[in-house]
Amino acid sequence: MAEFHGPQAVHDDDYGRSAPAARTPPQDEHAEQSVLGSMLLSKDAIADVVEVLRGGDFYRPAHELIFDTVLDLYGRGEPADAITASAELTRAGDLARVGGAPYLHTLVAGVPV
Repeated sequence: MAEFHGPQAVHDDDYGRSAPAARTPPQDEHAEQSVLGSMLLSKDAIADVVEVLRGGDFYRPAHELIFDTVLDLYGRGEPADAITASAELTRAGDLARVGGAPYLHTLVAGVPV
């Protein structure tokens, strides 16, 4: 009978080391929510965040979608708040995927003041 020795799937990282492919990336849902809420409150926050984060940095796919929507609005010179983001997500058919308009408002309300 064959022995089981842990995860069989491995991949090489950028340094040529093998690592299990099933690792969970670091995640902090509250931090993601705070970043997105701040972006929905302030265009200055958007300018700061865009320098260090990309959509793929978010663990939750819904957060990546919200982030990309806010950046798209900001890049077009349009306001990027909970209302305009909600409208843009509705137009794209993605509002339900992110938790609806109430979730966007929850993000804003959860920003520490």
